Amino acid sequence: MRRVLIVDDEPLFLRSLAEGLQPYCKEFQVLTATDGSEAVRILEEGNVSLLISDLRMPGTDGLALVAYAASAFPQIPIVVMTAFGSEAMGRSLQGIVYAYLEKPFRLPQLLETIRQALAGEHVNGIGTSALSRFLQLIELERKVCDVWVTARGKVGVLRCFAGALIGAEAGALQGEAAALEILSWQDVRIEVRQAQPGAPGKPIPLTQLLLKAARYKGKTQSVEFPLEACLEIEGVRAACLLTPKGELLAGTGELTQVVAGFGSSLALACQVAQQLAGAEVEELTLCSSGWALLVRPLKKPTALLGLLLEGPERLALARLQLGGILKPPQG
Repeated sequence: MRRVLIVDDEPLFLRSLAEGLQPYCKEFQVLTATDGSEAVRILEEGNVSLLISDLRMPGTDGLALVAYAASAFPQIPIVVMTAFGSEAMGRSLQGIVYAYLEKPFRLPQLLETIRQALAGEHVNGIGTSALSRFLQLIELERKVCDVWVTARGKVGVLRCFAGALIGAEAGALQGEAAALEILSWQDVRIEVRQAQPGAPGKPIPLTQLLLKAARYKGKTQSVEFPLEACLEIEGVRAACLLTPKGELLAGTGELTQVVAGFGSSLALACQVAQQLAGAEVEELTLCSSGWALLVRPLKKPTALLGLLLEGPERLALARLQLGGILKPPQG
């Protein structure tokens, strides 16, 4: 028997829906919950075929519930219902939920949505594009929350206040640099938590942040170079491609924005070194006791390759492994 979980903080509304759907009990069973926490418990008990939830609820609200369900139960289609809908909200929900119902709606409309959702195959996914839409929802709803993002062993957090970003952390990165790094991750899972106290940074509108992240992603996709292979070099924490002027073209690794921060200085250093040497610079290194930055000018693409290593002692092996990447064996 298919089980449909309906979540709303208005008991009378829940009861009316359950009673209205009772004649169809041979098709599916209706379960109800009055808040997100109760809904999570029912979901974790298993055998839920469809989740229908209001967005605005006290405690664990609908937005947090949708994020949790989409990540933890990608096979369960999600229908969102709200009395505070808008065209922008509808666009933001695309790719995250199966359907979107504006209150008040008629019972036949709900029944048809349930039947369609149960009849088809559906996989939720909070991928990179869906994460962007989710953040647009947070901006529209002016949420105060922490959004925890995980991807392939990486963990980051986006701290939001009244729909704006006021802080972010990802590894050693902080602030906007951390947020851009998180928004570049693939195959993400997200969890919305209660905002934790801390010193807020300058608020950045989420739309502005997403536009900057899209430009960064567009640059990354336009460059063909095995940066991921460079990240596998022993001791490398970040691998970046910079324009001859030091602007970030593409990057991978948790310390990408650290390398990008040195971009203009690295470009200038390469130009000065070339003028002093009277010839093309093959390599430039900057070292300290705890890290090393190796820079290689490239011809295809025309760019500067920057590798951030854990220490100068890693340079010799890194050069050897990098040579294999830049000049792969023939045959």
